[in-house]
Amino acid sequence: MFMIVNRKKVLSLFIAFVFTIIMASPAYVNALDEDVLDVETHYVSLIQEGATNQYVSFSYAKTYDAGIFKTPTLEEAMYNAFLNVEPTVNVSRYKATQDEVMEVFRQIINKSPELFYVDNKIMNYYNALTGYVAVTYLYYNYTYDEIVEMRQMFEEEVDYIISTLDENMSDLEKALAVHEYFLVHFSYDYTYSIYNAYDLLINKTGVCQAYALAYKYVLNKLGIECWIVTSDTVNHAWNIVKIDGKYYHVDATWNDDYRTLGKASHGNFLKSEDAIVELGHVDINEFYVADDKTYDDYFWIYVTNALTYLNGKWYYISNSGNLTSYDFATGKKESVYKPKIHKYSYEIYSNVIAYNGRLLYNSDNTIYTVNADGSEETPIYTLSEDETRRIFGIAIYKENLVFTLKYTGDDEDDLQYIPLSQLLIDEPTEPTATTTVTEEPIETTTTEITEETTTTEIIEDPIVLGDLDGDGTVTIIDVVILIKVLQGNYNLPEDLAVNADIAEDGKINIYDLVEIKQLLYDN
Repeated sequence: MFMIVNRKKVLSLFIAFVFTIIMASPAYVNALDEDVLDVETHYVSLIQEGATNQYVSFSYAKTYDAGIFKTPTLEEAMYNAFLNVEPTVNVSRYKATQDEVMEVFRQIINKSPELFYVDNKIMNYYNALTGYVAVTYLYYNYTYDEIVEMRQMFEEEVDYIISTLDENMSDLEKALAVHEYFLVHFSYDYTYSIYNAYDLLINKTGVCQAYALAYKYVLNKLGIECWIVTSDTVNHAWNIVKIDGKYYHVDATWNDDYRTLGKASHGNFLKSEDAIVELGHVDINEFYVADDKTYDDYFWIYVTNALTYLNGKWYYISNSGNLTSYDFATGKKESVYKPKIHKYSYEIYSNVIAYNGRLLYNSDNTIYTVNADGSEETPIYTLSEDETRRIFGIAIYKENLVFTLKYTGDDEDDLQYIPLSQLLIDEPTEPTATTTVTEEPIETTTTEITEETTTTEIIEDPIVLGDLDGDGTVTIIDVVILIKVLQGNYNLPEDLAVNADIAEDGKINIYDLVEIKQLLYDN
């Protein structure tokens, strides 16, 4: 017992001695004694405040050789101070100059969308003789209590977006799903004043910096590597994403170029360096070069409304007006059936949303629910006869069906919300044909009842893209017919003309000939 007590005393004395030495060191004296320090305030251009200029280094963080004690890097120390909303951070141990502290500050904020509440200035107390910063004062745009509440709201929105994804999705599908969520639920801020991820998620509007910051944060939470890239020349920010070991450009802002709910383009999704430059993204400040061209001409470049995921497949309304599915596992695209779409001024203003195992889509005055195979189409909401505006797109947000009413596609969205619980949306059933079901006799105490029930359902013939002779299959004969159509030597019957738009871009051209040859090759 005596030896144990002595050891405890020795250990206590040793700790006190080490603590005294550390506190008496010049670094800590300089950090606390403002009489030997000069002070300067610096302002930094931040992406979350509208900047598009950024350096391409990941970090200028410095480590500190503290022997057996593990000490965070300069970047970690500053990040943790911002995360804890601390007023100052002691950086004396790092022997960092003002330029180094400034650059670490810039890098932290520009790659940390969750620090949306941090101001763009810092104040350094530094030693004029050595040039090293002792203490950095930090500034915030809100009070501590406001920041706590805002961060909670921010994370709740991120968690909700993630909750809309399916755990069976690949990283590619997750990147696509988040991209589609952004295009459906957010709109571009034409006041050009909203730059950060928080305002985009909460207020549903923002400019390119807000889109890029929020997209990065959500994908990072999903474990997907995603960075922000910028261009001073274009005055623009977007993302670069790592999928299956390769990097691709994603510009959700330029894809969200429609002013209406549910409309979306996909020309700037998963693009190579060459392709994104050709689309106008020049003088790029970037960490990695995207040299893979796998998705440069992918099927989605023709899709002008949002895609939705259901049971392993993606569904959308093609430019030919067909409900179409795509399976990433097999690479198979299939037209399911012809829904009652809303077409205005040659543009399709219908889109599909998955909910409760079924699909929802809109016509000009009605919202329908339908099974993924096109069966059991049922109206669940119809505009009143007094409503002169039309439905221009739908969405689902936190158990609410959302749709927009407008006169034209260029009008401002007038969003309407209806609780999904008020709508009759049943679970999907297995597709049925015309059948006769005879129930077994039911015995009762008074009599025997035999009841025969007949259930009839009429399902339109499925669309077979590429079938131009009407035999239900795609053969070399269909290729010959398409060549004649393109040469102007053959007129297709109206019921078969829809099958000629194999690329589903709303036109019959050379791209359809390429697609039909690919169909033959795949089969």
